[in-house]
Amino acid sequence: MSVKPAKTLVFELPSPREQCPIACLHCIHKNVEKSNYEPLSHEEIVKILKDGRDMGIEFLNIYPHDDEISLDPIHALPYVKLGHELGYKVKTVSSGTNAEGIKRLLPYLYRIALSVDAMSVRAYTSMRHERFHDGLLASIKVVEAYKKEHTLKATALVVVNRETLGHVEEEVESIYQLDIFNKIKVLEMLPIGTAKSLSYQELDSKEHLDKLAVLRAKYEKKVDIGTPLWRVRKEQQRGCQLGYKDLVIGPHGQLSGCSLLFYLNNLVGNIRGYKSVAEAWEKAFDFFRHKENFQVEDICRSCEFYKHDLCWGGCGARSLIFGAKKELTRSCGIKSAEHSKELYEEYLKSEKHLTFLTPTKT
Repeated sequence: MSVKPAKTLVFELPSPREQCPIACLHCIHKNVEKSNYEPLSHEEIVKILKDGRDMGIEFLNIYPHDDEISLDPIHALPYVKLGHELGYKVKTVSSGTNAEGIKRLLPYLYRIALSVDAMSVRAYTSMRHERFHDGLLASIKVVEAYKKEHTLKATALVVVNRETLGHVEEEVESIYQLDIFNKIKVLEMLPIGTAKSLSYQELDSKEHLDKLAVLRAKYEKKVDIGTPLWRVRKEQQRGCQLGYKDLVIGPHGQLSGCSLLFYLNNLVGNIRGYKSVAEAWEKAFDFFRHKENFQVEDICRSCEFYKHDLCWGGCGARSLIFGAKKELTRSCGIKSAEHSKELYEEYLKSEKHLTFLTPTKT
């Protein structure tokens, strides 16, 4: 290959179920257009997994479509096992409602992420008072018991919107006190999928920047903030690194450039159109290796963040999905808030050492 192999195969498996009974706040499945392709067959999935390992991919991040891990039978289990047997470091995510299912998966996993917001949107706020729903609590205990005797990385996912921003410190502290999770990842709610009707709860930089800065300073490396202004690191690209790090395949064989925002208008083809995963990576994903292919505003092209990393936390992918003009008004670190603009100007004056991980001076 003339292109360095992808580091992670992000694979959203097809599901025989028509609808997921779990309404995770961060779920995007319901907002994805239906594909013209048939779901991948068992034989096609096996070939993809073998191809990926043959080309040197180290990590396999399985996204079970419609949260298969929360339901029995777990259709994703055979592929998690196969990934492990092939030598991948296998990662997955779950709402944690099926503790017994998670127990069966853990021996084959390198990392598991549990969504502590994984319940219906209506019940989401009440969970803040109940701490954790019963299934998730049982799953956390399963992970805790397993980690006492085995090596496993565990991540807690917390999604924040305007309504829940005031509770995020309490939420993170309660998770931190469990002393089970290696990492707590705080993500901003995007008005897509299950949360599409909650666009009025959307955050902008001005609202959450200082609060999350304090949170990150308090817990340091234990907490990761998955919002745009937090993605800049000196000499280090973050996010999906479109075309360089993540090779994303959907349940119908779709090839996507983003592992978090899976949309048909973010596709570069279908795996069935290539002889191997390696060929798809080299040819189809080449689109993302050339910034001129992205229809962005002039201000984006002049942005130091954009020059540093095409998708520093989602701005590149979001421009493809929401449109560049809307992205400028909804979450761009330069335009959405004067506070962010000041940080950006500081960044330009510096030697690019700023990481925005400390609170601003008052």
